[in-house]
Amino acid sequence: MRSQHHSNYVSTVEVMHRCMITYMERTANMPDEWYISSVYDSCWRKGYQVTMQDVADLYFIYRPRQKRFWEK
Repeated sequence: MRSQHHSNYVSTVEVMHRCMITYMERTANMPDEWYISSVYDSCWRKGYQVTMQDVADLYFIYRPRQKRFWEK
């Protein structure tokens, strides 16, 4: 069940987007893994079932120049 606070979201993508923007605005210079896992956890706490891959794909849209953490 979704909380009243998050009831105005229209899609899972929107909730991922809003969580991602919030984390990026409030924190800086965190590792890729941190943003991805934080958004993933936040979406699940809100009742939206996202995949880690979906969150990672969205993250690298926002940070296209970032080298993916698995590409050492």
